[in-house]
Amino acid sequence: MKKRILPILAVLSISLTLLAGCTKKVDSEDAISSYIKAYIYSEETDTLQKAFAEKEMDLAKEDKENFTTSLKEQFKLGADYDKKLDDLYQVYQTNLKKNTKFSTKILHEKSDKATVEVTVAGLKELNLDNLEEEISQKIAANPDLIKEDLSEEDAQKVINQLAFDIYSEKLKQILKQKNL
Repeated sequence: MKKRILPILAVLSISLTLLAGCTKKVDSEDAISSYIKAYIYSEETDTLQKAFAEKEMDLAKEDKENFTTSLKEQFKLGADYDKKLDDLYQVYQTNLKKNTKFSTKILHEKSDKATVEVTVAGLKELNLDNLEEEISQKIAANPDLIKEDLSEEDAQKVINQLAFDIYSEKLKQILKQKNL
């Protein structure tokens, strides 16, 4: 989960430099709040359009692409996992909207630039410390998953798929706990 938040915070800090390209003067705190709402919560606002009028933005699409691309790379998943990734993103996004809150604080503002502190509350870290052990347990419980005649490449695909399934299960469990 932290791996997903760090890129968000990096994008947010970069976005502050975009404030310099604003066509109309918009309050820095309003501009960054609207950017966060668009990027994290997929909620575009009029302030976002005013603050970043010159830049064509589809932050919700960018966020979804970052989410799916990072998981595809991490677990070496093919296009056959696109539907599962879309479903997982929808679950994640729905719960992100329900369970997190953010606040902003202007630390320093000078004409066309601002340094803003962003605090996001309600995030829980996903613990994958025992991932290898859990994969081994699943393989031991289902020995047909990896057979002797399976190539090394195909065996790695099975392991990556198991890792993704475990990741998905853990993420969904965390999100369910937050809804209680």
